[in-house]
Amino acid sequence: NSSTPATLAGGGQIRASSPLTINASQNLNTSFTFTASNSADNGDDLTINALVQSTGSSVTLNAGDNLAVNAPVTSATVTATTRICQRNCFMLGEI
Repeated sequence: NSSTPATLAGGGQIRASSPLTINASQNLNTSFTFTASNSADNGDDLTINALVQSTGSSVTLNAGDNLAVNAPVTSATVTATTRICQRNCFMLGEI
């Protein structure tokens, strides 16, 4: 879980082998990927509960099971990878 606001200058990724929840604003200057990796078990969920913003490039959201976007995700390009999201994909915030 990310609960501290972050400002990231370089591109990169956060990958979890279990659920990944973003609870604090993420301000990104380049491309960034958030991934809740897929496994045989349920619960590989990616939940966005706070602003995720890239001012310079793209944001990619990958979920093994469920994807819930409950807050704005903004950038030049936003990709929500549904081919990895095998069970339920919900977009409740702005994309």
